[in-house]
Amino acid sequence: MNDELQLERITIGTTDPDWFSYLRARPDLTEVNFWRPGNSPTRIRPGTPWFYLLRGTTTVAGAGFFSTYSSLPIGLAWDTFGPANGFGDLQSFRAKIARLQKRPVALVGDVGCVVLSNPIYFKEPIDIGLRMYGPLSSIPVDDARAKVLMAALRTSAIVSAFPPIERHDSVGTPRIIVPRLGQGSFRILVTEAYGRRCAVTGEKTLPALEAAHIKPFAIVKEHDVKNGLLLRSDLHRLFDQGYVSIQPDLTFRVSRAIRDEFENGRDYYALDGATIRPPGDPAQLPTQEHLEWHYDTLFRG
Repeated sequence: MNDELQLERITIGTTDPDWFSYLRARPDLTEVNFWRPGNSPTRIRPGTPWFYLLRGTTTVAGAGFFSTYSSLPIGLAWDTFGPANGFGDLQSFRAKIARLQKRPVALVGDVGCVVLSNPIYFKEPIDIGLRMYGPLSSIPVDDARAKVLMAALRTSAIVSAFPPIERHDSVGTPRIIVPRLGQGSFRILVTEAYGRRCAVTGEKTLPALEAAHIKPFAIVKEHDVKNGLLLRSDLHRLFDQGYVSIQPDLTFRVSRAIRDEFENGRDYYALDGATIRPPGDPAQLPTQEHLEWHYDTLFRG
């Protein structure tokens, strides 16, 4: 069951019309990157509605629900979100950020990634008379403009592919049903949970790291940090194919099948028996059930 958020405020973000137009034509995307050209950390509660106010206007044209925030190298932001960045290819994305950062394309810095899930687009923009002079505005839910926007969101959600997003408790307090994590949110949250380091080797080169599902997504049908590991890309592939695994006590194991099948694997066997680095937050530790499943079901022994 999804978590619920007692809603107190909504967020309105100034939105690039080209970004909006591109993504409106992609209703298949279940999460989007409301990127920023620099690192401007955003800390609001997951599930908070985030409305799109089209830049240069006072109209709101849609919304998503805040999932998480991270600052990523532009190449990794593209690998994580692809067209959900609002562009058809990395070159266009990089050129846009270069213009905004006032840098040569080759020197583009990190991109602030605000991940929004379950994007919804209004049939017609709504003029709320709000002219913003900064990138963000936060409005209490009892503000008249917030009530208009939430009503529009509620109506749009009824005809969208997403489940109902709002209900009210016995005293009339609005509560948001927090959408499930998407693949991009999962990757970011697992990356941050492990301190941006491979759980096995300690590697810190971000483009070489990947968020692995312990029990395959095709089986569990949801993204959960406690079903995730941050692994170097080669270890991720070996993990998915059962050549390496992690015991429930967090001991890393390497299968003899690497030697038998490939007559190699010296660097991997040097890691056998190591204890993985756990997440900083004990609440994000891999679940025993998932580790046992992988070790008992996939590991080649």
